[in-house]
Amino acid sequence: MARRGKPIKILTKKAPRKTRSEVYMVNLKYLGDEPTFKPGQALSQSQRSQAYTWYGSMAELSDAREWLSDYLSTLGRKDDVKRLKTVPDSLFPFTCAWIGRMATRGVPVEEQTKAFFDKRLAEAFASRATDEKREDKPAAEKPNIQERIKDRVDDLIGDLEEVMDKHARGEIAEFDAYEFCQKAQIPAQHTTKMAAYYVEIYAELEQAVDGSDPQIKEGYAGYSKKWLRTRLEFVEKMMSDLLRYGQNAKKLRAPRKKKPQSVEKKLKNFRYKKEDQETKLASVSPEQIVGAAELWTYNVKYKTLTVFRAIDRGGLDIKRSSIVNFDEKTTMTRRTGRQGEKIVQSVLSGGKIILRKVMDDLKEATLQDRINENTILLRVIKQ
Repeated sequence: MARRGKPIKILTKKAPRKTRSEVYMVNLKYLGDEPTFKPGQALSQSQRSQAYTWYGSMAELSDAREWLSDYLSTLGRKDDVKRLKTVPDSLFPFTCAWIGRMATRGVPVEEQTKAFFDKRLAEAFASRATDEKREDKPAAEKPNIQERIKDRVDDLIGDLEEVMDKHARGEIAEFDAYEFCQKAQIPAQHTTKMAAYYVEIYAELEQAVDGSDPQIKEGYAGYSKKWLRTRLEFVEKMMSDLLRYGQNAKKLRAPRKKKPQSVEKKLKNFRYKKEDQETKLASVSPEQIVGAAELWTYNVKYKTLTVFRAIDRGGLDIKRSSIVNFDEKTTMTRRTGRQGEKIVQSVLSGGKIILRKVMDDLKEATLQDRINENTILLRVIKQ
């Protein structure tokens, strides 16, 4: 039988949960008795799907186990009957049980169906063996997001099923599924799955209204055309509200904020010269660059001096091997020539006034915004 989840506190007053017998009677009203077949009757795809729907909605696990065991016994597969008892409920091959039940009631098992039956049963046995191995080596439990989503959707569908029951009893005439989703703050992906749950129900009601399927028509024979049309419109509006809410929720969803990158990660690909024996210069820690107002560097190979000045109060930053967020108007590179050692010492010891003028008399060079293995990080000026 279709699962009904634990209801959440959305409606002002909850209807009491039905017992299994009550739910069975409700399903029986819509689905009818177990399908009957003529001996040797070949089923169409539609007839087989309707039969699967009936068994999936009306049969219990105990019924399915009994039916599949009986069918395997008629085939003389006694070893498989014993192995079936060891298959846990979560891995039980229900479709095989439905095939076996229909076969014992006169439906011939075609080659394609037989191949599917054997394959699915073998998978259940193999999964049971894998499951036993996992139990031998217990692993740390990890939360499964898909299972949590499914459980949440089942809970919400359980609430909608209560609404459907109220409508069937004539207690309500209208229901605003859009408002229901707003109050519960349901994620957009949930509403898509909720609407998908009612696709088959909607299709069945359509066939009941137009009378195109004799079996469905017979199942709804106790209901008037007016009631069926009202029910169809009710389900259609509910599905439409769910899908519209999902579309709007996606539009209104705020974009995810980008997580700030750590300094360690920014420096992962940052290359510079830590120390130069010839000039006796050593670099400051590159971690000081992030958020700084100024950075002075010296390329020992080409004897060029560069100053990076931040464009705003956010300060300088690092992207791979480059300095970013600098002001292009005040950031510059100059050639030091033979005066390199003297100029570098001025940068290392000078105050703000000296630093403002140190570049004035030097020859202009192409700006070097990339730091490499020849670059000494001379000095960092904080904000």
